[in-house]
Amino acid sequence: MLKHLNTWVLVGVTTAAAMVVTGCGSKTAAPPREAAAEEKPLAVGTLTVEQVLQARCPHGPTIECAECRYEVGVVKLDPSLVTPVDGSRTGMVKTINVTRSRMTTAVNVTGEIRMNENAAVHVSPRIPGVIRSVNVDIGAELKKDDILFTVDSAELSQAISDYEKNAALAALSARTFQRHTS
Repeated sequence: MLKHLNTWVLVGVTTAAAMVVTGCGSKTAAPPREAAAEEKPLAVGTLTVEQVLQARCPHGPTIECAECRYEVGVVKLDPSLVTPVDGSRTGMVKTINVTRSRMTTAVNVTGEIRMNENAAVHVSPRIPGVIRSVNVDIGAELKKDDILFTVDSAELSQAISDYEKNAALAALSARTFQRHTS
């Protein structure tokens, strides 16, 4: 006999609908973790529905794991929040079959658009100075040796000057040494 039924909602950023599946909700002890090199990182919004359903964690299927389901974008809902397909009671979440149709109701929502911090690269110069120009925009694709920005730096100018002076002194010393040894 089924004692309780947990409802799981798969929230897909790239999919057009939410998918409801049932799971056992059992919490079993996880076997010891294998080498970290074998684990593949899971990123919410980058996986297909099939990949989410096939994802596994050390506890079993990821969508059924209370600890790991958030890594693939799965949220657990209380059954009282879900309206059944037959409509026998009302809830905050309604499941329907996915169909192509025109949107009849506009929904105004407030949101925030942010860049994916996991995919961002933070670049900073090794020297103090003033950035005079930025040659790329956020999200631009770059190639090797592309110039990102131009920095004016008194410290860099001094270091270059010292290098050139010391290179000239080294060349002079080498010529002087050869003259005395020949």
